[in-house]
Amino acid sequence: MKGAQEKGHTVNKIEVAKLNISGCKACIMCWTKDGACIQCDDMAEIEPLLESADMLVLVSPLYFFWDFCTVEGCD
Repeated sequence: MKGAQEKGHTVNKIEVAKLNISGCKACIMCWTKDGACIQCDDMAEIEPLLESADMLVLVSPLYFFWDFCTVEGCD
C-alpha cells in the first residue's frame, strides 16, 4: 500500500471481516431495480469504490491451506 501511495495512487483499505456484508441471495432484484441490491448491508458503502477502481487487490490470510470465507462468500 505504501509503495502505491508513494507513486501517487489512491489506496483504500477495506477490512471486509469487520463489515456486515451478506452473500448474494440470487433474488434478481438488482436486475429489476437499476442494479440496486435490496439487502441493507455495508456493501452499499464499498460498491462505489469497487466500481471506480482501476485495480483491485484482494489480500487474505491463509489458514491451513483454505480460502478465507469472508472474501470467498461461502456461508
